[in-house]
Amino acid sequence: MAITELVFPALKPTEEAKTGFFDKLPDALPATFRVPGGPVTMSLARVIESIPADAESHSGYMAVITWESLEKIEAFINTPGFADFKVKMAELSSGPTVLQFFEAAPEVVPQNTVKGASHFFVVKAVGDRAEVEAARQRWGDVTAAFAGVAGDSIEFNSGDGRKNVDGQFAGFSGWKSLEALQDALENGKVQAQLLAMRESGADVSTFTLELKHVF
Repeated sequence: MAITELVFPALKPTEEAKTGFFDKLPDALPATFRVPGGPVTMSLARVIESIPADAESHSGYMAVITWESLEKIEAFINTPGFADFKVKMAELSSGPTVLQFFEAAPEVVPQNTVKGASHFFVVKAVGDRAEVEAARQRWGDVTAAFAGVAGDSIEFNSGDGRKNVDGQFAGFSGWKSLEALQDALENGKVQAQLLAMRESGADVSTFTLELKHVF
């Protein structure tokens, strides 16, 4: 089943590292990643806002990558090209990069949420099984509220955590503009559903991202 990967690089707190990641790295990525067995889509992301502000100890930048399956990822990360990429990332980083994998339901196509989106909204829920399931149910209410504001101009999907984030849940939505996303987040019905999700018992965090598509 298809995967949405969230990447949290531990970038050095310098302008050189930030520029290197968001502005310079995209030119080098296709040679390594746009290959047979590689990702379906790849986007770098600037964190416009996260709640809480230090969610996932992010460094202000992320990546959003979609894959055909977890098996594809496991094979790819053992290739020489990926090993070379890790060396390049280490030059920009002050610590290890955290990779999180979320598996979509059968027949769901996560890349449709990313393609054509300039901005991306992520909701993550962490807790015990009952708490995460309650948050998952609330995500359905959040997407219904989003659709009530923005209609069919947005795409949604969600996934269950695998490997190091097993038992977690994440919901994703892709937006055509920051203004459309901000208008939705300021809507009373949307705010009520996000509040209900945060009160579900799970530890809920959100990320508003500006995407830079690599491919």
